[in-house]
Amino acid sequence: MNLSKLSQLARPLIVGAALALLGDLFLDWHRASVQVPGIDVTAGAAGFGGWGIAAAILIIVLAVWEVLGDGMRRAFGAFVLATVTLAFTIAEFASGKAHVNVANVVGVSVDDRLWPAYVGLTLAASVVVGSVIQLAAGLRADVAAPRGAAHGTV
Repeated sequence: MNLSKLSQLARPLIVGAALALLGDLFLDWHRASVQVPGIDVTAGAAGFGGWGIAAAILIIVLAVWEVLGDGMRRAFGAFVLATVTLAFTIAEFASGKAHVNVANVVGVSVDDRLWPAYVGLTLAASVVVGSVIQLAAGLRADVAAPRGAAHGTV
């Protein structure tokens, strides 16, 4: 499969993975449990907290950018937004915690990661891959075009 065929898949990959990541951020990424005789409390923390909020905002901006934009400006902007989104997703993955407080007597904080956290990382990385493919195809097209043709001044 050549780069031009891959580039046709880049925009759907970017938008699809970004929207799936947005949904994934609402799932529990971290869990903590307290079990003592007579009490069993479990709490989860969604990825949509802390750094996840910044990632969610960038995901929305990226999806709008992809749908409304065109050309190299869109490709470069998508790459930057996707890369920063991945950085915020990694930060949420690494720093998120779940807290449990039982009757203000027992408190536990654990950063036990659940499967949605790993899915979120994979989706964020997929968005970056799509943006790299899109950017590479755009750069290749610009390099292949005659010097003035890219700007309509041939």
